Amino acid sequence: MQKESLGSILFKKERLVIDFSQIGINNLNTLGRVNYLNAHSPLEKHIHKDSIEICYLARGKQAYTVGDQIYTLKGGDVFITFPDEEHSTGINVEEKSVLYYIIIDVRSNLDSFLSFNDEDGEKLAIALDQISKKNRHFKGCNELKVILDEIFLTYYSDKPFKKIAIQSLACRFFIKIIELESNIKQSIPEDISRTISYINENIHSNLELDELALLANLSLSRFKQKFKEVIGIPPGEYILRTKIEESKRLLRDTDRTITEIAHNLGFSSSQYFATVFKKFKNMTPSDFRVRVKKDSKIFDI
Repeated sequence: MQKESLGSILFKKERLVIDFSQIGINNLNTLGRVNYLNAHSPLEKHIHKDSIEICYLARGKQAYTVGDQIYTLKGGDVFITFPDEEHSTGINVEEKSVLYYIIIDVRSNLDSFLSFNDEDGEKLAIALDQISKKNRHFKGCNELKVILDEIFLTYYSDKPFKKIAIQSLACRFFIKIIELESNIKQSIPEDISRTISYINENIHSNLELDELALLANLSLSRFKQKFKEVIGIPPGEYILRTKIEESKRLLRDTDRTITEIAHNLGFSSSQYFATVFKKFKNMTPSDFRVRVKKDSKIFDI
């Protein structure tokens, strides 16, 4: 009698869940697969702190509720919920379906995202965190299922270098999600594009939202609403993120003091600058400068 393959054994199960803390890949929390042959009770309201959840519906149909909005998925669809965002299936049951879900922390330890100690990992986390909520539901592709199945097979196998293999597969999956989402993005409207250019060109100034709204020829409330709809984050957060990215360059490439950099970028004080920097980078400006100099010395050697 022919022995069953690992895949045929695993994928017959109604529910598979991997807790990635067992192998120690930063930020990667959980991967799950449900294979429901019958409808189940509705999924209750819940959130994922600091984490996004990416669902891929391989087969069947499913409805999800976020706020007062209902999203109806069919086979091949991707659906994303964002950090601390309450979601459920509402009054709808969990349908007969094959569904994958992966939960990833995009707010913590960004300097070692997915255990990569370089800026590429951090850029990947930021790209995931900045996916537009307007584009949370889109058509996926079979490659997503192939990658997720391979993660399950690798995790439950006795293959060597398991952690590295899963790390690589997870990166492939997230990059593919970003590519698919970017394909459906509409071009940025001229009024919002104009304000983004102004922010980037005047990042060393004290930028006011009233001023940007006037530049976009919109009321302040409409400007903030439209900016978030198009870019995925509020304009105030976009300004802070852009200032912090510029501060990283100054910390790395100049000998200016932290106080000088803070004032140069329009922060009211070096303390406030340090607070904002730590919020987005999970380290202080001083720690960042020490780290990049240490990395530079290692590279020079």
